[in-house]
Amino acid sequence: MDYQQIRAFLAIVDTNSVSKAAELLFVTQSSISKKLKSLEDELGTRLIYREKGLRRIHLTPDGERFYPLAVEYKNTNQRLEQFCEGEARSSLRVAGVDSLNSSVLAPLYPELLRRCPGLELTITTNQTSYIYEMVNRQDFDLGFVLSEYRWPNVVVEPFIRQRFNLVICSDAPLDENRVYSPEQLDPTLEVFQPWGSVYQRWHEYWWPKNGYYIKVDTVSLASEALFKENYWSIVPDSVAALYRGNPKFHIFELSPAPPERQCYLIRNRYPQNSCIRAIAEFKEILAELQEEYGSRPL
Repeated sequence: MDYQQIRAFLAIVDTNSVSKAAELLFVTQSSISKKLKSLEDELGTRLIYREKGLRRIHLTPDGERFYPLAVEYKNTNQRLEQFCEGEARSSLRVAGVDSLNSSVLAPLYPELLRRCPGLELTITTNQTSYIYEMVNRQDFDLGFVLSEYRWPNVVVEPFIRQRFNLVICSDAPLDENRVYSPEQLDPTLEVFQPWGSVYQRWHEYWWPKNGYYIKVDTVSLASEALFKENYWSIVPDSVAALYRGNPKFHIFELSPAPPERQCYLIRNRYPQNSCIRAIAEFKEILAELQEEYGSRPL
């Protein structure tokens, strides 16, 4: 048994496809298949089977039992490589949706680096579905997402719940004690941001024709687009907090408001050894944040 066989097996399982595993490892499909076959021959059992007419693969019972051992083999190999290189750096790779990375999580990363000197921290922004895929195949260690999906090697934990606020751009002073109804808002002046499927259904109920001014997918783009008189946007309260202090932006309550947004922390069921300490430290920082806010959403 060698590391290349293990890599091939894990790539097939994590991508759920022989062809995608080949793309991931930059080899041919026949090479991946040969490595899997040689591994199964050496173990004397079949690890993976594919249903006729379907491209998706399934683990056999022996494959299910072998998977965590293969992950540990991979982690041990990485530790040996680090030992031979003379250092064993702690690392953490985090993927999050834009609204959480830019508002909730951004202030926490410096504290993590302070608690973990020498930590090799990687942060990226992406969509929820792709973050699940990356965490499942261990391309990233932690993910912050907006939906709860079932993936075989992903643990999902509720993170925070967020209320929504209305932000209106105006040079004139406005009564911020006023509560707006969706019926009072002109959809042609909306800077629309997609906040998940639940929010989308609420939005379509009030504005079924989607006649918004512009649709954006990042907080920074929304900030640029909002700089016009009477333009408005609906945002989670952590994003609304970014607008406070700017006299052009005014924050209001909505009634009826969109349902609160549930956010989730996801991680791989079999974390790499190099990130275990950093994950524990980061989860402690997150717990302190949640304790600080108590039952009030961020």
